[in-house]
Amino acid sequence: MAEKQAMIIKYKYLEYVKNANLSDADSWIFIKSLIEYDKTGKTPEYINPVLSGLFAVIKYELDENRVKWEEVAKVKSEAGKKGGAPKGNKNARKQTEQAKQADGCINKENKQNKQKQHDSGSVSDHDLVSSPSNKYINSGGGNNQPPPHILKNIKNESAKHGFFIDDKIAKLFFNSNINVSWLTGDYSFLEYCAVTVKIRYNEKENAELKPLYISAVTKWDDLRESYQQWEDEQKKAAAEILKKKMQKELFEKPPICECGHQTEKTYHDYSQCPECRKTYVYDWKKIKWENE
Repeated sequence: MAEKQAMIIKYKYLEYVKNANLSDADSWIFIKSLIEYDKTGKTPEYINPVLSGLFAVIKYELDENRVKWEEVAKVKSEAGKKGGAPKGNKNARKQTEQAKQADGCINKENKQNKQKQHDSGSVSDHDLVSSPSNKYINSGGGNNQPPPHILKNIKNESAKHGFFIDDKIAKLFFNSNINVSWLTGDYSFLEYCAVTVKIRYNEKENAELKPLYISAVTKWDDLRESYQQWEDEQKKAAAEILKKKMQKELFEKPPICECGHQTEKTYHDYSQCPECRKTYVYDWKKIKWENE
């Protein structure tokens, strides 16, 4: 099979970068990491947590494009193996037609899926309530009546991200066949949907985004499939930020010497006791001061 030589960088990716207010350095790091991921499949690790969120939004499309490219390449490769027939021969024409049909079918399917999932126009009532895949079935699911405090939590979580919904929509979320634990808490599925919709449709007003947000929560399977990876990346980024905060706080507070006296910084990450002259050095990996 032929080796993939290029990737598609859509204009909207640049809009994502622009709307995230990234520095020139982070913008280049992000675009470069997309190319590296498409080429090698290696998931990038970022210091800036904003980049992790943007990558999770785009990753699904990159993976989808690679699958489609591999399908087309496979068809063309198989047609080439049967080659040798002179131009104009029936077999040669048949192979060419098969490759064209494969390209056409895949492109048609891609357009239909994109139109269905991310229609930038109005969202019909049918779209808002249609059932998603059963692989996300939760303890609610179906047409159950959720407890009042659950409805309140769902509404509060949506409001936190700029979308104000009523009990009817909150109940729809509860019964949309996804894990109930996804609906609230840190880095919830509702937050992921809100962030994704705002990035993908940044040119729209908030009132126009609301029906898209509802549709994203209830039926966009691409978000359901990529959510847990996004959640893991957010938690990892938050843990890294907390670690650096702890490092800074401990670094800025010299330790108490074993003799009981407060040590004093002498040079950058060195601290010395003014009484017994013991020296301490800050270990950045262990996040602690240690006697040298």
